[in-house]
Amino acid sequence: MKFSTKISNTVLAHLEQRGLEISGVTESPTAPLELLRDPSSWIDAMQLESFLAQLEADMSSQLAGDEVFESAGLASPGLKAWGVLDSVLRLMQSEQDVYSQPQRFLSYFISPAPPIAHVERLPEGIRFQLPLSHSEYPRCCEFLRAALESLPQYIGRSASRCKWVQNQIEISWAEGQESLFQPGDVDHQLSPDLIRNMLGTLEKSQSDLHRKETELQQAKERIEELEKLIESGFQPNTTSRPVTQSDFEELRQSLLKLNDFWARSQQLVTLLVAQGRKDAQVSSAMQRVQWDRIVEAAPGKFKDTLELLDELKMEAEAKSMPALRSLPELKH
Repeated sequence: MKFSTKISNTVLAHLEQRGLEISGVTESPTAPLELLRDPSSWIDAMQLESFLAQLEADMSSQLAGDEVFESAGLASPGLKAWGVLDSVLRLMQSEQDVYSQPQRFLSYFISPAPPIAHVERLPEGIRFQLPLSHSEYPRCCEFLRAALESLPQYIGRSASRCKWVQNQIEISWAEGQESLFQPGDVDHQLSPDLIRNMLGTLEKSQSDLHRKETELQQAKERIEELEKLIESGFQPNTTSRPVTQSDFEELRQSLLKLNDFWARSQQLVTLLVAQGRKDAQVSSAMQRVQWDRIVEAAPGKFKDTLELLDELKMEAEAKSMPALRSLPELKH
């Protein structure tokens, strides 16, 4: 299981906002600070829990007993540390919309998405069971519990109340509570169905991107392991399945599918803008995620990745791997 580095990014952003010194934060080769500050990345669940435990120990003198993971989760709406998800949540219209699909929200932080069971929808709340105990990953789960409480603040409401006992989560809120925003501060012009569709597209794109990144990383690690074995003079076991043309072709097709998913997401944004949806709020969101820069850089990134795949294949051939000598060049 993996956790999103939205968690570590939010915690570190919260500490910085409070003016605390984090330059001495302990990191490891497998969890560099660059990864921990990237809201779109994922990390092994226990690895992130260990990092947060070490962070808590390293900063104990500055924290002075403060429940930092709870306070970071509650501060999430003001930190803008969740990437695109921050902008989407601000388009919701009510607490019911925010909590209508808790599994979808949790899938942005836990991979694979955990199944929820025994869902009970209450007049002013929701209760469900999650196959993840608070005691297993206390720091990550405390952050998520507080983050669930903070969600109504994205639409100008007061925070809800969230209880997480063993595997059961119960969220309650006050129906019809007064908005924290002044009249005119928030103008929700998008229909609930459109918002749900946007959330679905974001969720699918994130899931597909995570899966393809994992496949690419696994392929790269496999090739690196084979190169080390060959350099050490090890003779591969001929009974093992060799890397074949189909492996490279499958990876290439996965990259092309990822490119297609990106193109569809770009078309969705273009369609919304063409329909006059690009108001001040949407423009601000696009500026925060650097949308123009993403549109400009994405095609080159995909091209560079395909070229890297070719280079890895040629490097493998140069190491005299018999199974790869006859492979044709990949066509872009």
